[in-house]
Amino acid sequence: MHQLSPSPIDLATALEQFEEKVPPPLQWRTWPAEPAAAAVVDPDGPLLKGQKASLTDRLVVSLGVGAVGGRAAVQLVRLGIGCQVVVDPDRFGDFSWKTQVCEPGHAGQVKAWVIGDMMHRVHPGTRIHAGFGMAQDVPLTLLRKADVLLAAGDNIEMLVWLGNVAAALGKPLLQGAVYGERLTAIVRAYDLRDAASACPGCALNSRAWGGLKARKGCDAARDIRNGEPTRTTPHLCSLAGDLLTGEALKWLDGREAQALKSEQLDYCMVNHKAYRTQLTRSEACRCPHERWQWQDLPTGVADAPLGEVVARALGAEARHNPLLQVRAEASWCAKARCWRCGRVSEVARFARPGTEVGRCACGQALRAAAAGAPSLVPAADLNVAFAKPLRDLGLDDGASLGLSEGNGWTYLALPGDPLTAGQR
Repeated sequence: MHQLSPSPIDLATALEQFEEKVPPPLQWRTWPAEPAAAAVVDPDGPLLKGQKASLTDRLVVSLGVGAVGGRAAVQLVRLGIGCQVVVDPDRFGDFSWKTQVCEPGHAGQVKAWVIGDMMHRVHPGTRIHAGFGMAQDVPLTLLRKADVLLAAGDNIEMLVWLGNVAAALGKPLLQGAVYGERLTAIVRAYDLRDAASACPGCALNSRAWGGLKARKGCDAARDIRNGEPTRTTPHLCSLAGDLLTGEALKWLDGREAQALKSEQLDYCMVNHKAYRTQLTRSEACRCPHERWQWQDLPTGVADAPLGEVVARALGAEARHNPLLQVRAEASWCAKARCWRCGRVSEVARFARPGTEVGRCACGQALRAAAAGAPSLVPAADLNVAFAKPLRDLGLDDGASLGLSEGNGWTYLALPGDPLTAGQR
């Protein structure tokens, strides 16, 4: 069938609409620029009262660095933590200075990068990775190394996703939040070292599950997706951030016995009362509550075919198992349609939505679909995928690959730094 080529104007419009549907890739900045530069500053210094040991070998990942998370991130860096990762998808607004750790001159700047630079100036001896983008794009191999995961965003979808990951990795997850109408600071601790414990999804009812994409913001004026902004006084946000810092320190400093575990702490500034309640596991929770197994792959494995890697990890018969499932962090892109001529080309690789996945015969760049692509490799595509090297499947340094034969997931970690890999 003859396919009509769209006019240049239609093509430009289509590309613009496509890009609007695709969030930008996660972009990283690191301080100091070279790891050796951290040695210039004494990484330890004197221990503070209430701190038992040096924390230079600890890694903390903080997702959301607004009014609560930004405060916690800056406080934690003063404790001498060896490495911190901070991620946020937003920029500071015109009135962010009223509630967040920033100044009026920071309006329009990336939150994570401003906070990262501030943390570096406070303690140049800490290694800091600041990411601008969606938390869901943080490489699993990086989250796997974390000693504790912190969440301080108002995005319920992100929190539920992080609860799934924390259960799968066996990590404690701490959340800081505020209830401005009642002047209450909140800290929730999900002890997901036991995957069967309560997770953020356990608190959701059917209506909440249907509204997972709803977001709020920490700014005093900005309206995100027509939601009501937090607009909470800075001292309450600061209190929530400090309480979050205190709980994180217990986990990092070997005092888990004193920490909140599957519990919620509410501190009300109206009557100065603290309420400590248990977070319970819901049998109706839609989250899987399962732990993943991990295998570290050797150097050079990215050039090996997928079929060989599967056989090495699960046994020679695994690739013939009808129950075998294969997935990665990015979506599976079987085919891609050219925006210029409409031709459909075979791709068969993992790719983040919007990523260039090859060239059409007409010369136009092919891009992965904007939305709706599954992370699982369809059974019909497995034989093609088995013959391709991991690198040709879009799996770069530091990436991870999930395999299942119907009895849980085993993840294979490729060697290398995911923050410096070409596709990241």
